[in-house]
Amino acid sequence: MDLKKGQELEVNIESLNIKGQGIGFLELDGQKYNIAVNRSYPGDKVLVSLRKIKKNFLEAQLLEIIEPSKDRVEPQNSYALISGSTPLECLSYEKQLFYKQNEVQRILKNLDLDPQINPIIGMENPYFYRNKMQYSFGVTPDVFEFCLGMHHFKYKFKIVPAEDCKLCDPICSPLVDFTLEYFKKSDLKPHDYRDGTGDLRNLTIRTAKNTEDKMLILEVQRPENLDLYQDYFQQVSQKFPELTSIYLHTTFQRKGHKTHIKLHHISGKEFLTEKLNIKDKDFTFEILPQAFFQPNPTQAEVIYGLVQDYAKGSSIIYDLFCGTGTIGIVLAKKAQRVYGVEIEPQSIQAAINNAGLNQIENIQFLEGDVYKVLKKTKLPNPDLVVVDPPRSGLTDKALYLISDLQPKSLIYVSCNIKTFAQNAIALKEKGYTLESVTPVDQFPHTRHLEVVSKFTLQK
Repeated sequence: MDLKKGQELEVNIESLNIKGQGIGFLELDGQKYNIAVNRSYPGDKVLVSLRKIKKNFLEAQLLEIIEPSKDRVEPQNSYALISGSTPLECLSYEKQLFYKQNEVQRILKNLDLDPQINPIIGMENPYFYRNKMQYSFGVTPDVFEFCLGMHHFKYKFKIVPAEDCKLCDPICSPLVDFTLEYFKKSDLKPHDYRDGTGDLRNLTIRTAKNTEDKMLILEVQRPENLDLYQDYFQQVSQKFPELTSIYLHTTFQRKGHKTHIKLHHISGKEFLTEKLNIKDKDFTFEILPQAFFQPNPTQAEVIYGLVQDYAKGSSIIYDLFCGTGTIGIVLAKKAQRVYGVEIEPQSIQAAINNAGLNQIENIQFLEGDVYKVLKKTKLPNPDLVVVDPPRSGLTDKALYLISDLQPKSLIYVSCNIKTFAQNAIALKEKGYTLESVTPVDQFPHTRHLEVVSKFTLQK
């Protein structure tokens, strides 16, 4: 049987893959296929239209749910079915955790990595957990109406409304509504990424979970028109006096030219203050508008508690690519000395400030390229190295650096199980055994999760 794009098939969905797609299995004329279907869940019987055809793998678009899975639930967010933000929200939270745990086990065991895999740590309440939300200006995919919300899962440059969003602080929804209505009445238009026209790009709202601090950042395209936004800032601060920080983020982007970004502090404090309780000890952190901070403070406390457990008995710790120093500060109270290295000057300054806030004196932050700093600076050899890389994982250069340092232990915090597994194989070749992995569901209703792991150098 020759398969063709657009061909319709009935499929029983049996599992979820790392992308959060439902996976079914077909056998046609003796040929076996895996078929991936977006927005479908195990237990669904669905009608699909083929989009991609490969040797043993098919990808299809969902047309109809013939028989829904018993694990389907009603989503709480109105955009769940049309945005790419919460692709698993129609699946019961218990099953989300089940399939995420299974995926971690499958990937690591398929690659001949056989660590102790602990049970995934989920959330008691998997809503209102995010401390940072970015809403995009644009138009809806149907009637091209001015909109402020989430990106449509199918149409890259189209936006769907984010009414009554239940992922974040309750202030977000009324702020989005107010901002949308304000700019609808203005002459300003959403930025069009295809041709570079339009002014309005994004509205970012950052909030602290355990203090009252709330920050608004309006991102616009043309920095020469700053006066156009003064009335908005005046009105939004009057309407929402609970905002403690307001920024204008200007981006000047033109094809063939270097992008210029600048932050303009409009009013209030220059940072958010957040407090975390880790193993019954309180820590305070100042968060600048562009600084990275774990997006789920409740699960951040869990992650840093696991890092503390894995770090027990370590004396000299290197926190490489340390950002604003969060992990190093959390570990310093039970270590002899901690060294944090980071190339970004603003992050290093924030790290120094945060160490002072927490009265941590046995930590030193070094600014510069990690490889160059460690080569030219005489430091005691570490018995533990901690890394928390971006989704792309550790580079070959970073892996060689760890191998050269030869710490007895390595703690690796990852937000991407796929790149983590690839790095784990490379570390195995350099003499490190993956001892233990603990999955943490930091991003409920999405396909993402965090893993906290410990590697040990084999003598």
